[in-house]
Amino acid sequence: MKNPVVLIVDDEHANQFLLEGLLNAHGYETLTASDGEECLDILNSTHPDLILLDIMMPRMSGVEVLKSVMKSEELQHIPVLMVSAKTTTADIKEALEIGAIDYIKKPFDELELLSRVKVGIRLKLKEDHLRDMIKQRDDFVKIISHDLRSPFTAINGFAELMLKADNLTEKQKASLNYIIESVEFSNDYFNRLLSWTMLESEDLSLNLTRKNISEIVDGVFRLFDKKAGEKQIQMVNEVNKHLSCKIDVTFFQQVIANLVSNAIKFSNSEGTVKCSSKQSDNVTEFIVSDHGIGMPEEIGQEELFQDKFRKSRRGTSGEKGTGIGLSICKKILDAHGFGIRYTPGRNGGSDFIVRLI
Repeated sequence: MKNPVVLIVDDEHANQFLLEGLLNAHGYETLTASDGEECLDILNSTHPDLILLDIMMPRMSGVEVLKSVMKSEELQHIPVLMVSAKTTTADIKEALEIGAIDYIKKPFDELELLSRVKVGIRLKLKEDHLRDMIKQRDDFVKIISHDLRSPFTAINGFAELMLKADNLTEKQKASLNYIIESVEFSNDYFNRLLSWTMLESEDLSLNLTRKNISEIVDGVFRLFDKKAGEKQIQMVNEVNKHLSCKIDVTFFQQVIANLVSNAIKFSNSEGTVKCSSKQSDNVTEFIVSDHGIGMPEEIGQEELFQDKFRKSRRGTSGEKGTGIGLSICKKILDAHGFGIRYTPGRNGGSDFIVRLI
């Protein structure tokens, strides 16, 4: 592993000499620049692990150099430690707000300087490692996206081919149309979720249209008909038939699908999963209810919807999960301006309540 490189920017050669000797003696490689312009010239071809930057310099101050460094996508990840003998609180405040990690005054204590350099380089190494992990994740997502599109296309193509047969019953045609509809939904949701992930954005790009919520629930119930049937769970749609709302259909359908899937997963055999709606005081709520095993008491509202991976509980029939479904639901609903909360059901189980308006 190569030694960390520190760029020393100071217009006084005596300070350069002192800092070079101190850092070299402790295993650091050093580069030196006598003013801001020379510093930026060096950074055009070399990216050190840390910059020791004097604030008070002729022609171009350290703060001006710092602004140039922070504007550059290639350079802004280099930690900058400001150094100066005569400086005001305003200079220090401005430098820290621009992006400097810390500052140290001259004459400096050697142990203090070395400690701060060590911390700065440690932070950079961790950030470099994190960026490398993000790149690996993005590369992995690209591979997965390519590999998953092929089976989606194949399933859709075979279903459409079979649908052209002349000897199909109405039930068989309905089943094939259901397969095509499910694949198209899954493909659209996957592609948009992938785009969201790749853009590293907190905001979803929504395609809002006014849609009937009860009809969306009917479509979700069709998706889980087999899963619910295996546990003899009855799915009930009591959503107001006239309730409509401006939503992104793909993302909102996935919210309902996640909530219904969880309700089935944590319901006992021969239970009931119900979707309903309630309106009061100009507030419309959409509710997914079950009479299953409910949520552990130690999990609060904040933790329940937290944006992190957690160990998922197995369902009542041993079903597995990812533990991130509710956090995705919250992100989608936040993007819509909606809200979601959890309450224990009156007779056991869970109620997930989405505030629509």
